[in-house]
Amino acid sequence: MPDQWLFDNKEINETPSFKDGIDTDEEQKYRVNGVNWLLRIGVTARVRNDSLYNACTYFHRFYMRNSFADFEPEEIALTCLFLACKSQDSMKHVTHLAALAVYKRRTDIAKAEGKKPSTGEPMQIKDEPEVLKLQDSMLSAEIHLLRTLAFDLAIHQPFPLILDAARMLKLEKFDLVMMQAVLNDSMRTTICLSYPPNIIAMACFILPSAVSREMYLSETYRKVDWKDTHSWMSAFGFDGKNSQERLMKQQQQTIKRSRTGSSSPNSSNKKLKAENGFSSGASPADKGIDERLKATDPDSEIQESLNGKHTLNEQQLDVHIDGNNEITSKEVEKVEEFAPVRDPKIENILVDVRDAMFRITQLFKYFPNDAREYQNVNKARIDALLASFPERPQGQQKNAI
Repeated sequence: MPDQWLFDNKEINETPSFKDGIDTDEEQKYRVNGVNWLLRIGVTARVRNDSLYNACTYFHRFYMRNSFADFEPEEIALTCLFLACKSQDSMKHVTHLAALAVYKRRTDIAKAEGKKPSTGEPMQIKDEPEVLKLQDSMLSAEIHLLRTLAFDLAIHQPFPLILDAARMLKLEKFDLVMMQAVLNDSMRTTICLSYPPNIIAMACFILPSAVSREMYLSETYRKVDWKDTHSWMSAFGFDGKNSQERLMKQQQQTIKRSRTGSSSPNSSNKKLKAENGFSSGASPADKGIDERLKATDPDSEIQESLNGKHTLNEQQLDVHIDGNNEITSKEVEKVEEFAPVRDPKIENILVDVRDAMFRITQLFKYFPNDAREYQNVNKARIDALLASFPERPQGQQKNAI
């Protein structure tokens, strides 16, 4: 059953805010600022990480069905934080959050005007009219938020998957800290609206290898070869090795049948040559016959699906057919050499992971200057990492999930 909270690229770009005249870049700034405010209040209030992730997801989902022109982002962000704490059984009182938000806002204004910020406690202002007004607004907005979310508050989170994978690969604690930092950054993007948690988990698991300082990463993590998918995807429950062996066996069986004449390549070859006046020992040089052979071969589709561009043909594989019309062993050797096998499901996952990592890196332009400059230095490492993963063909949309 399709997930109502996973959207394609067209839906992500044509939100209610976009229809109200807010362009995509401006909307992304609103999302970043809203999540920054949410995280700032949440961290100060010592809200758990799982509640913070839920709150950010609620925020992004809310604005897929509502416009930034109609609802104040900071108010909705606080409401999402309040609701997420309740849904995760880590309750924070609405008065506490409202007072903390007003206190932070006043502190920011004082700093901007060059004045000394207040040194009191946030709860000392809990009975002031500004706090009471914000508290009432949050409670009213909560009803609208629940209706927008269709009371669907359960969210499968990526961090437990990251934690299990790190344990399986025996990574160190600081590797996990870097992955959590990337996951926190991803909360400011809309990848939670595009990909399921396992894709987000893999993206946040891999990306620190390119955006974190190498001195902070363990040797075990730095040595992971991302091109060797089995070495790390097995930690996420994908047995790429067995899948590859299964497809390789299927390919070898196809070739074996073609050599023994039990499948269509040889038998069809004889039949077609007889129809066209060739003797049984003649070489099939006519290109039209080759095309007809391919059309009558039920295994050709299997062979092509094993690996996109490396298919069975004489030009690529140097196929030799002997006098008895049998495919020689040289073809089998060439097939094993030129046709690396990858499960199409694994291929699609890797494409989605690459897209998710790319979208997280696009967030850096909204960072403060010092952080943005550091990531510009890492551009070569990021490009090299993305090049290790298959790219989505131009014009192809993300698969429906």
